[in-house]
Amino acid sequence: MTHMLCRPDIPREQRKLPRSDAAAREQPRLPDGATISRSDLSERAAALLKVRRLRNELFGRALFGEPAWDMLLALYVATGRGTRVTVSGIAGSECPHTTGLRWLQALEAEQLVKRVRNCRDKRMSFVELTPQALNALDRLFYDVSII
Repeated sequence: MTHMLCRPDIPREQRKLPRSDAAAREQPRLPDGATISRSDLSERAAALLKVRRLRNELFGRALFGEPAWDMLLALYVATGRGTRVTVSGIAGSECPHTTGLRWLQALEAEQLVKRVRNCRDKRMSFVELTPQALNALDRLFYDVSII
């Protein structure tokens, strides 16, 4: 079976590997049998990420540097939306690229993220949250309502 990402007949913006799409639809394991979709939880994360980016814009990034947390938030939002994030996209999004790569390695060492090879372009890899990270972020955004 060919992954959607490897099918040239599907426009690039619509190509997704099953892992991301499945994670977006997956019902989070929450306490007390609570039900809320990962998509809804990730919108809470998106609101927090938006506030953090605006704060950095207004006050400067140097005062509030937390690239690892920003990466986790961005990956959680992408998962909830069923989209993929490349290594270069996540590493250079919130800080200098080399700093981002170091933080990405730290997140991998903590088993919070993993790299997944792109079957279409072997030079590129995607970054995904591990199941443990997804569960922890689900719980965080369930317990703490941002908006």
